[in-house]
Amino acid sequence: MFKHVLVALDGSRRAEAVFPYVLELAQHTQARVTFVCVDPREAAPSRPVVRGNLAAVVVSQPAAVGSAEYLERLLEKMHHFGLNAQTVLRQGDPVMEILAVVQAIGADTIAITTNARKGVDRLMLGSVAQGVLNGSRCPVLMLRID
Repeated sequence: MFKHVLVALDGSRRAEAVFPYVLELAQHTQARVTFVCVDPREAAPSRPVVRGNLAAVVVSQPAAVGSAEYLERLLEKMHHFGLNAQTVLRQGDPVMEILAVVQAIGADTIAITTNARKGVDRLMLGSVAQGVLNGSRCPVLMLRID
């Protein structure tokens, strides 16, 4: 365990809150890290592209360009700390795409954030986090954000 950690991100600061934990985990275990960002819009025709250390599926819509740049900045942070990292950009259903990437890259752990909920909503972790937790065959490191 902790040889390859997939970090699911949506571009928000809340999702990035998991970064320090993943960084520490990767530093202590020398685990590889893959950042995945999924654009939830309806899937468009895509083409695989490898740009430097950025492995991505680049879609033909402008949001993909911003997401690729976002992921590249995270990749630079990881390399600054001397860690092995890669990025994947997908488009489609976030839960299905995250789980597909986990299987494709052979990740043994998923790191993801979830929003804090109160009352009846506490039973629901959030649609993406809950879906990943329910569908994953590997451990999920879930950071609750208040």
